[in-house]
Amino acid sequence: MYELPLFPLNTVLFPGISLRLQVFEPRYRIMILDCLDTRTHFGVVLIRKGMETFDPSVEPYRVGCTAQMMQVEKVDEERINIRTIGIERFRILSIDRTSKPYLSGIVEPHPLISQDRLEIVQKAGVLSEWVQRYLKILKESGVDHYHIDQAPYEPIKFAYLAAALLRIPLKKKQDILAIKQAADLVEDLCVIYRHELAILKALLSNGFESVGTFSKN
Repeated sequence: MYELPLFPLNTVLFPGISLRLQVFEPRYRIMILDCLDTRTHFGVVLIRKGMETFDPSVEPYRVGCTAQMMQVEKVDEERINIRTIGIERFRILSIDRTSKPYLSGIVEPHPLISQDRLEIVQKAGVLSEWVQRYLKILKESGVDHYHIDQAPYEPIKFAYLAAALLRIPLKKKQDILAIKQAADLVEDLCVIYRHELAILKALLSNGFESVGTFSKN
């Protein structure tokens, strides 16, 4: 267990995935500066209840991802731009709203439970095929897409990239982040991609020129 500054956002961060943020709320500017001074990470957590800014009563989901700052740019006295990368999952045990200007918590690491690696590799191969089909349709419909040749080879890193690429509601992404077993992560992503691909194909076959406006992220 350890103490971790918490940054509640309307986004889900996955391990290995880059996230750019513009920080302007005073208490979270203080948090970023504190993390720089102590060379520590902070935790990105999806908001379950409340507003993203200026809401001291905001309630986050209990599973989040630590963020390491890779680049920091102080734009002016009110804004800091940062580029981060997700490091590891954690689970919140308790939340502290009073000892610091920003939210913090006592957390514990929440690693995936590993299973038969061969099974995970095989399932990741199937997932890769679904992701390529999904991105191909997005490209054909004019939606910005990710070049799959940049994808990591390691199965779990690829799975989290696949999760980040999905254009689905944030609650569904949070459910993916909270999956406990590695094989379940890859298998569930295959199911989700198959479902989303069917929806995109149906939209295009019904005459929609672009599927971008129907995607919820």
